[in-house]
Amino acid sequence: MKLMFKISLLLLSIILLAGCGSTNRILNTPKGELFSDEKSSYIVFTRPDRFAAGGININVTEFTPTNLNDLKFVGNISNDESMIYKVKPGKHFFYIDPTDSIASIDIEKNEIKYVRLSLLPIFELSDRGSIYPIEIDSRLTIKEYIYKLGCNEKLKKSLLFQQKNEEVSNEYYSPTLFEIKCDNEQLVEVNDLLNDSTMNELKKVKIVESTDKSIEGFLKEKSSLISDLKEYYPLWNFKFKNMPLIQRPFLVIDKLSSNLEKQHYGKVNIVDGIHNKDMDVSSINEYILELRKNFKDNVSGKTLTLKISFSKYDDGNMAARYIMGGFGIDKESWGVIDFKVDLIDETGKTFNSFRIYETEMGGILGGINTLKPDTMKVLVDYVKSNFL
Repeated sequence: MKLMFKISLLLLSIILLAGCGSTNRILNTPKGELFSDEKSSYIVFTRPDRFAAGGININVTEFTPTNLNDLKFVGNISNDESMIYKVKPGKHFFYIDPTDSIASIDIEKNEIKYVRLSLLPIFELSDRGSIYPIEIDSRLTIKEYIYKLGCNEKLKKSLLFQQKNEEVSNEYYSPTLFEIKCDNEQLVEVNDLLNDSTMNELKKVKIVESTDKSIEGFLKEKSSLISDLKEYYPLWNFKFKNMPLIQRPFLVIDKLSSNLEKQHYGKVNIVDGIHNKDMDVSSINEYILELRKNFKDNVSGKTLTLKISFSKYDDGNMAARYIMGGFGIDKESWGVIDFKVDLIDETGKTFNSFRIYETEMGGILGGINTLKPDTMKVLVDYVKSNFL
């Protein structure tokens, strides 16, 4: 009897700095037996063959938040390698070295979850890495939408595509983290900054297993890894959990709006949603008060309600970032913002939603605190372009 597994993909976007060659060997298990335990689930950590940082290894270990001394070796994964990790259904936590990053992954019974270890441009990320799971289906939906519309004004307006720079007039960037290249209204190229792989490509990456040398290397580094994890986990859990560490606004759309949902509203009402109880209420109130000013001219017609729910909003410590020379090495000084916007019609029905994230890591003079103006502009532009 053929076992039936649900197959899905997450993108763990990271940037890597150092490493060495592979210490693994090809797994000789027949393909039909790779996922043979019907009582278990499987996480496949996979790295397609890429030139960028190709010689850098990624060390993956599983840990338990209630006992950070309990590290389980998953593997030391090189370029063009995949490792299969059998788990019980539920939530699992992984520590990624050398990027000092953490990923939490939920998995169901009889599910195979492919985890794509992806590289993002260095100017977007910290020098120590960013881990953030992205459901691939939402990325494919946006990509299909781009191909459907081509390089017309409707596309640019709905996804907020702007010219990348003054010197190149035919390349555009969207806060959804897509880039496009156009020849007039002809679409020439689409670049998903979060994912450059297909599921078929990931399944073709060679499957490996650890050798004694790999395990010996882990055991030598285990105490150091535990020490680093104990230092970073509390900060991650409080500040960076589920955050894409990207130094510009990142717009995550729940679903692309239909024509029936668009261009029917004239008035905007902004209300508080459910905020993180540990946050500074005054900062939230200040943000929402300023946000209302952006819709002060939208006072007649059908009412669109925006319900804003903040998960994170912390400007960080600009002075500390300045002292560090603007390189953003001290993660405690970073600023973060993460909020969800629910769109509600006059009947009280929530018909769509989106999230916006941004991280302030540093830069010249320690990085000016731009979280509020940057994210607010994306919020206002997206709502006005699509619903008013």
